[in-house]
Amino acid sequence: MIQCMDNDKISDVIQRYRTKSSDTDTSKKFIFNAKQLNPALSVAEAGLTDNANIFVVTTRGVEGAY
Repeated sequence: MIQCMDNDKISDVIQRYRTKSSDTDTSKKFIFNAKQLNPALSVAEAGLTDNANIFVVTTRGVEGAY
């Protein structure tokens, strides 16, 4: 679980995830509500609410993926 405030930038939330999980793979995409999150938006602008789930996906090494 990553805690964040409405005015935090998505880029800050992603960085907290990477720090907490020791994940350095910058090719991963962060998906909410079937769309890739824009790191420039704030949490509120992206529509994230309490207990929102962000999916972290990678296509690295997946044949035919873009």
